[in-house]
Amino acid sequence: MKILIADDSELLRKRLRKIILLLSDRIEIKQAATCKEAVSTLQAFNPDVAILDISFPDESGIKVLQKIKKEMPRVVVIMLTNYPTDEFKKNCLEYGADHFFDKSKDFRKIPIILRDLLN
Repeated sequence: MKILIADDSELLRKRLRKIILLLSDRIEIKQAATCKEAVSTLQAFNPDVAILDISFPDESGIKVLQKIKKEMPRVVVIMLTNYPTDEFKKNCLEYGADHFFDKSKDFRKIPIILRDLLN
């Protein structure tokens, strides 16, 4: 399984990577810190799963979500945010996100979803 982790927090990317790699040795991970990096990595890496932050310094993660669902609809998208407002959740789900999580509360659900996808 190929997973893209796109978040401007290096600490979060490292933490997620560490947790995810414990699931299986069949996982390959690429990381991106900006929307621009995420888009270029998507095209070159062709992931099965994209874990995206909503907010980046250069653009909205929702725009990356829209691009993924338009060009790569099979990719499972997990959206993360520190600001889990109903409006953000509604927008993400309307644009095709498969999951939407509050980073501070629901972080541990991500490995459970990935484990299910591996099976």
